[in-house]
Amino acid sequence: MDWRLAFRRYGGWLILAIACAAYYPRFARDMSGGVARGGLSLLSHGAECLLGNEVLQACDLQFTYPPAFAFMMLPMLPFGGGVRMAVWYLIMIGATVGAYQLCEALARRLYPGTWSERELAWLRVVSIVLSIKFILAVLENQAFDTLVFLFILVGLWALMQRQEWLAGAAIALAAAIKGSPLIFVPYLVITLRWRACAAFAVVYLAASFLPDLFFTPKGGAHGYYVTWFREIAMGPLYDDANLTKYRFWVGENSNNHSLRALAYRMFPLGLGDPMFRPTLMAMYLPVVAALGYIIIKSMRSAEPARRVGLDGAAIVVAMLALSPMTSRSHYVALMLPYTVICAAVLTDARRRTLGIAVLAVSFLLATASGNDVVGGKFTDWAYARGAIVSGALVLLLYLVVLAREPESDTRQKASG
Repeated sequence: MDWRLAFRRYGGWLILAIACAAYYPRFARDMSGGVARGGLSLLSHGAECLLGNEVLQACDLQFTYPPAFAFMMLPMLPFGGGVRMAVWYLIMIGATVGAYQLCEALARRLYPGTWSERELAWLRVVSIVLSIKFILAVLENQAFDTLVFLFILVGLWALMQRQEWLAGAAIALAAAIKGSPLIFVPYLVITLRWRACAAFAVVYLAASFLPDLFFTPKGGAHGYYVTWFREIAMGPLYDDANLTKYRFWVGENSNNHSLRALAYRMFPLGLGDPMFRPTLMAMYLPVVAALGYIIIKSMRSAEPARRVGLDGAAIVVAMLALSPMTSRSHYVALMLPYTVICAAVLTDARRRTLGIAVLAVSFLLATASGNDVVGGKFTDWAYARGAIVSGALVLLLYLVVLAREPESDTRQKASG
C-alpha cells in the first residue's frame, strides 16, 4: 500500500475524526442549569412542551424558536441524556461537513476550471480557518444554526442545478425552523423562480402548521404557529412590551451582532426615539442596495444558475446584518462568502491583492477582535462597536466587486 497516497486521500478525514473526538467533552457539557436553560436542554424542552400540549411561551419563555423546530426535535426525546447528546453532536458535525462541501461546490461552479490539489488545499484550509470561530460558536452553544445553514445550501445547490422544486422546499424548511431565511423569498420572486416559490409556500406552511395538527395548546388564544408569528416574528416591528413578552432584540444586548443592535447603542429608547427608525433605515439601505445590485447583475448573466453561489453569499450576509437578533453562532453562514471569495482570489491573479485585503480585514473584525488572546475588555469594546457585523459587511462590498466583473470562462491563474 502506498501510505503517502492513502494519507493524501484520507488523511484529512482522519484528522477531522480525531479533532471531533477530542472536542466532544467540551461540546457535551451540561447547559441546563444557571440563570437560564440553554443548549440541547432548551432545544429538547420545546418538544417536551409540545407533548404536554402547553403554550410554548408559557412553558419556556427562553424557547423562542418556531414551533416547527420543537416538532422536529420530538424524535430526540426517547434517547437518554448521554445518547441524545452524542446523536446531536453527530448531527451537527455531519451538518458542518455537508455545509462546507456545498459551499465549495457552489464556489467551484462559480469559478469553474481545473483545480489543482494545491489550489483545493488552499481553498479548504483558508476558508475553514476563516469560518472556524463561528463553527465552534455553534458547537459551544449546542445550537442548530449549522443545520439551518445546510438546508439553505441544499436550496442554493438545487437552484444551481435548476431543480426549483427541491430548492424551494429546502429553503422553506430552513425558514420554518429558524425564521431569518425568509429573506430568500423576495429573491425567489425577483428572479422569477415561480416553481421554487410554489414549493416554498407549500412546504413552509405545511411545516409551520404541522404542530397544530397534532397538538393543541391548553389555554392558548391561538395555535402554536400564529402565537409565534404574532409575538416573536412580528415583535421587532412594534417593540411593545404590552404586545409581546419577548425583548431579546431590544437594547444593548451584548449577544446581538446585527445592525439593529448598533442602532440601539446609539438610541437606547428604540422605537420610542424619533431618530431610531430613520437611523436603522439608513443602515439597512446600503445593504439592500448592494444585495439588489448583485442579484440584478446575476439576472442579466448569460448563465444565472452558475452565479447562484454569488447571490447566496450576498443574501446570507444581508440576512445576518438585517436580522433583529444575530448571535455569534448565526455567523456560521459566513462560510459561504468566505469560500466564494477564497475561490475568486485563487482563480484570478487580478483579484488577489484586494481579495486578500478584504479577507484579512474581515478576519480582524469578525474573528480576531473577540477571543481570549485579546482579552474580555477589548472583546466587549469591539463587539459594542459592531465588529462582527462590520466584518461581514466588508465581504458584501467585495461581492459587489465580483458581481461587476465581465463573465468569462477563462481562468486567469494566480502565479505562485
